[in-house]
Amino acid sequence: MIFLNSTLKAIFFVFVGISLPAITLAQSSVNTPYSSDGFGNSIATNTAENVALGKYGTSFNSPFSVNLNNPASYKSIIYTTFQASAFFGSERQYYKDSTRNTLNGNFNFGSLAFPINKWIGAGFGFAPFSSFGYNIKKTNVSYGNQLADVSYSGDGSINKAFCGFGMNPFKLISDSIMPDFSFGLSSSFLFGRASRTSSTNFLGTDTSGLYINQSLKENNYRGMALVYGIQNKFKLNKNFNLKIGISYEGKIRINNKENLLSGTTNGSSGILLVLADSLENNIFVPASYSAGFGIVFKESISLFFDYKMQDFSQFKFAQNNFSGNLNQIYSLGIQYLPKPDLKGNVLERSVYRLGGYSSNGVYKINNTAVPEIGLSFGFGLSAKYQSPPMLNLAFEYIQRGNTGRDFLLEKFYRVNVGITINDRWFVKRKIE
Repeated sequence: MIFLNSTLKAIFFVFVGISLPAITLAQSSVNTPYSSDGFGNSIATNTAENVALGKYGTSFNSPFSVNLNNPASYKSIIYTTFQASAFFGSERQYYKDSTRNTLNGNFNFGSLAFPINKWIGAGFGFAPFSSFGYNIKKTNVSYGNQLADVSYSGDGSINKAFCGFGMNPFKLISDSIMPDFSFGLSSSFLFGRASRTSSTNFLGTDTSGLYINQSLKENNYRGMALVYGIQNKFKLNKNFNLKIGISYEGKIRINNKENLLSGTTNGSSGILLVLADSLENNIFVPASYSAGFGIVFKESISLFFDYKMQDFSQFKFAQNNFSGNLNQIYSLGIQYLPKPDLKGNVLERSVYRLGGYSSNGVYKINNTAVPEIGLSFGFGLSAKYQSPPMLNLAFEYIQRGNTGRDFLLEKFYRVNVGITINDRWFVKRKIE
């Protein structure tokens, strides 16, 4: 007889029913001019645990949760595990003498992972890949002998549906050869759409000189991505373990189908946009490389370090003026679990996390990189005795850019909320 927990089953199917149309029709979760170029504002798929540890993730694995940054972690899963996460927060932008505040939030990811046997695990899920969201206005722009007010706006997203597995191939030979080694592979189908509008309001010296030109770009995206990863654990002595991880995401080709609509009016009537051009091309997102390690003391205190490199100077998109940088990200995190056996009161069996990261930036403005830093902390709460953390919270501060050289300075304050539910879905009951 197969036992399937009804609560977990109900939560999972409710999640699928809500998330599929929500992701398909998802709007932007950002409001930043940096998302106007390229493939938008890139979104890493991080759990609340990863965020609290400074977006660390290459060597992390757990029997009770999935690390979506490295598919090798699927091998460590021992229960059917449902995870979902969302964030909400505020954003403050500074540019010269102006300041703007916005509120935003979005679905982070949802996934379901499960063990196939003692040496293979698998999973699948949905998550955002990138987001478009901006609203830029310029006044008294000179066009020869004419002045104009110009506005640019954009909205949309690229999302991904992913599936993957992790396994220990040495188990085919012997249980004693590298028992903690794992290799993983994850594939993603990318899909989404975006719209970009530009409007130029020419200012004449008389009524006949007034007219407005507007254009709308409608983009539809499709693509595939592959991520490879390995992880291993080494016992240094009776108190210390060393975890290592490496992951590689190959170059991503995203097919872009674009319709350009345009129209002009003298201001006395509305603008009728008509199809002016259609084109199809490819966006090439450069490959990324990640490596990390974790030192674990008595399963109670863990120190993690991550390094990720992605050369956005190799980014290619024919219809874009994107200027990219060799982006390098350094992450550091520490985790403390007072009672590794999960005995004790709620505070004693909770997990406490602190982290931060530094990035020299994806973008270049006037041939100068736009740096980014982040600080975070959080905790995981167990629902009951001998249960892994089910509710994870992460509080995050991000700063991108600076106020020098006509840069835009952005500050993000976010709260990430994640839920993890574990259960044995397909277990044969013993009849006594």
